[in-house]
Amino acid sequence: MFFSKYNLPFKVGLTFESSQGFDGDFTHHGDYSFSVDLKVPEGTEVYPARPGIVVEVEDAYRDGGIEGRFKNKDNYVFIVHRDSTVARYLHLRHKGVTVKVGQKVGRKTLIGFSGNTGYSSEPHLHFDVSSPVSGFRSKSLEFYFTDNSGNKFTTIPGETYTVDR
Repeated sequence: MFFSKYNLPFKVGLTFESSQGFDGDFTHHGDYSFSVDLKVPEGTEVYPARPGIVVEVEDAYRDGGIEGRFKNKDNYVFIVHRDSTVARYLHLRHKGVTVKVGQKVGRKTLIGFSGNTGYSSEPHLHFDVSSPVSGFRSKSLEFYFTDNSGNKFTTIPGETYTVDR
């Protein structure tokens, strides 16, 4: 089992609710079981949960919804880490990506703004950590967030969290 620690991907002081966690009922199954949805208003600043290098971005999509036509049409930033894992930040707003492919990013680098693009029922940030399986296929990995006291946690749907580091 692979565990890695991450910071919550928002500015210190932000309070938000988790709307979907690991093995979520709506979309977090199979290869993407270890994913979380963090309910925040559109336009919320998003920061890297760990330092890395931006490997892929998309910010051309305008719309979102839960119809099939919105699948794979979300705006996103993918960041690779030193351990070769990739953090994925999805459903960013149209033209809401602020980084470029190849750019090194640290914890205080603004990478984009949350939105509601792609297969999405409400404004939120989808976050997962993945590892390549074969070809273009990847699989999410179990991870945890840490708070300022060093406590490890995963977000639980319906629970509220405040970013403290």
